[in-house]
Amino acid sequence: MLVKTREKNLFGFKDESGNWVVEPTLQFADDFDKDGIARVRLDGLWGYLKNDGKWLVLPSLQDAAPFNGEIAMVKKGLYKGFIDRRGGWFVEPKLVDIFSSNEGIYEIHTFDDEVGYISNQGKWLTDLDMDALRVYSFHFMSEGLIKVSKNGKYGFIDGEGKWMVEPVFDLVYDFHNGRALIKDFAGDAYGYIDPKGKYVVEPTLRDGENFNEGLAAVKVCGKGWGLIDVEGNFIVEPQYDRINVVNEGFAVVQKDGKWGAVDKAGVEVVPPTYDYMLDFDRGFARVSLKGKIGIINTRGDVVIKPVYKDVYRFGDNVFAVQKGRKYGFVGTDGKIITKPVYDEVSVDYYDRRWARIDGKMVIIDADGNERGNGLKFDKLDPFTGGIARIKIDGLWGLVDDSWNLIVKPQFDQLGQIILDSDLISAGVNGHWGYIDRTGEWVIEPQFDDASSFVKGLAAVQKFIPRRRASQWGIIDTEGNMVLKPGFSHIEILSDGTKAFAAKDGKSGLIDLKGNWLIDPRYDAIETIPDTELFKVTIDENEGVVDRHGKVIIALEFDWIDSFNECGVARVEIGRREGYYRLDGTEIVPVNITETKYNSSADNDFKWVKFNEKYGYIDCNTGRWIVEPRFDDVQLEDGVVWAKVNEKRVAYDFRGNELLHPWPPI
Repeated sequence: MLVKTREKNLFGFKDESGNWVVEPTLQFADDFDKDGIARVRLDGLWGYLKNDGKWLVLPSLQDAAPFNGEIAMVKKGLYKGFIDRRGGWFVEPKLVDIFSSNEGIYEIHTFDDEVGYISNQGKWLTDLDMDALRVYSFHFMSEGLIKVSKNGKYGFIDGEGKWMVEPVFDLVYDFHNGRALIKDFAGDAYGYIDPKGKYVVEPTLRDGENFNEGLAAVKVCGKGWGLIDVEGNFIVEPQYDRINVVNEGFAVVQKDGKWGAVDKAGVEVVPPTYDYMLDFDRGFARVSLKGKIGIINTRGDVVIKPVYKDVYRFGDNVFAVQKGRKYGFVGTDGKIITKPVYDEVSVDYYDRRWARIDGKMVIIDADGNERGNGLKFDKLDPFTGGIARIKIDGLWGLVDDSWNLIVKPQFDQLGQIILDSDLISAGVNGHWGYIDRTGEWVIEPQFDDASSFVKGLAAVQKFIPRRRASQWGIIDTEGNMVLKPGFSHIEILSDGTKAFAAKDGKSGLIDLKGNWLIDPRYDAIETIPDTELFKVTIDENEGVVDRHGKVIIALEFDWIDSFNECGVARVEIGRREGYYRLDGTEIVPVNITETKYNSSADNDFKWVKFNEKYGYIDCNTGRWIVEPRFDDVQLEDGVVWAKVNEKRVAYDFRGNELLHPWPPI
């Protein structure tokens, strides 16, 4: 079995020994399916590869879908068709439209206005004809059947297109619990049928709902709504103004403007006494009475009296309740956990439940209890390595994930927690030092500012009297000055061997002895990941230099994009763009004035306007797949409609003219 492997933004396949069987030249590749076939794209054209490295279909298709069953939908030239798993045509590309039911049935239209139907098993469905409902209007398959119309009447077919219920009904709904609701237009009445099309309930009903949990709500003219079972027997005689769909064994009912509920045996467990009632959810239902909200259980017992402005789930076993502008918590057993005293309750992005009271935050557990050992705080950061920064009464400390306050809040400022360092920068009374994770000072506060440690080193700022200014230097974990303060800014790089430094408003690169590797002449400098190159800026012009300061790409661009895995970056001047390599080679001159992405490809490949002509470019490498030669292009499902000498001609993504609508694969 071959393994899909990505290298420099391209895909290939290796064998079990790690040898390339298919070189990484593919723009896209699926994983192999159950039969060992993978859809791939090469230079904008699609094909299918077998797991022995041989081609099932060479990349020659304008568009292609993964195999669905035994066939795959493709586009060859200007038209669509289907291939089989042998790589041959099941339906030649003579189709202008294909509509799918999402259940493995396709309606196909040829350019000769012929219409047919096929299944994803590679079978022609001859029972369907041009009068059938368009497949894109089909419902999803329900209980193995799909709703279809013929000659204005509805029936059901199976997955192979065979009529299971003949099309004799004016309107049908999907099957639920082995029954489908139907409507007779002549009598304006509803009934139910079984999967063979036989009536379970003749069309005599005024209205009806789909079955759920073996019951369906139906309306009988002059009597009201009741519940029937799948045999059509009344479990609840028609008497209600409204009945909702059965849910969790109960149906919410309305009578004389009031709401209640019945169970599946027809017993009225909640008499219609409420102004409104929602369906049961995990054994509880929300009810309203005189504008107030409460909760009842499936026995009809009042769990939370309807005295609140709002009530909603806050956890599996707890409800949040609102009274006036305050919030509290009540358990599903009806016991008050916390009276409404909170100004706000919420679940945050990190799935932490919390409440706010008197301007302070407290942690709430899933049962509605305050946790966190009674901590009331101003701010809590996400946990890193089992601890988090916490701010209480304006001071910062540390808390562990068991909510133990491991460092009492005592610091005006506290730096970020770094996984590979036990030291954390801390500020007090305008001075910075470093503490360990117990809060003990390891390096006493003596600096004007301090950054986090990187590889055992940290940049610190200290006032230098003779210079009458604060300067940055570098210390080790014992507070020893590795590099004396002498810079207006220092940022240690992730490898811990170099640092960005600034002097007199200009930035460069230094070693840890303070020697300039790149002279300070830039307004800004930043790393280019996975390289020893740096992007630099002067007067808003960007360029690239190496670690010795040698200019690799001249500082003449408004913007330089990130370099991709192939070492290529897009550059811009004004509204024009081009492409450069990391070594400074100009691949595409900065004369691209317009870009059109291919909807059938990813953003690494696009059509661009270069020197007033359009071509197709690989943005990873800057390679022209189609040299710029078209006056204009419009992209449509893998086909390029190009304007050449005032004529509109179709081309593939390699620039070949599509002369014949169905060339052989």
